[in-house]
Amino acid sequence: MLSDNNRIRKNAEFKRAYQYGELFFSHYFVLHSLKRDDQKSTRLGIVPSRKIKKAVLRNKLKRQIREIFKQYIKNIKKGYDLVLNVRNEAVNAGFEDLKKDFEYLIKKSQLEIEPASDDQLVGS
Repeated sequence: MLSDNNRIRKNAEFKRAYQYGELFFSHYFVLHSLKRDDQKSTRLGIVPSRKIKKAVLRNKLKRQIREIFKQYIKNIKKGYDLVLNVRNEAVNAGFEDLKKDFEYLIKKSQLEIEPASDDQLVGS
């Protein structure tokens, strides 16, 4: 389960990300990315489309996205609020497709931390 430190729950926080955040699009998602003043952990809010009529499907997508976020959280810059709108097309997508699309969005929004290469780790 995703910890409370990594989740957006308050309506005001969602509204702030919608109003002031940068917007990025992919096939299955729309990402609103807002830089916060602090350097605490990055938080995620998930909003599935209302066009997904069945609550079971909306909740399944939210669980899958939280799992993907948990896998990538070490590679994402700190101090951001991310609101992820899930498009209707995501219902028919597999887990791996969602994962690739999320990774694409993180790279596109320049939130990915570049891993340190082995050359930099060897004594300078």
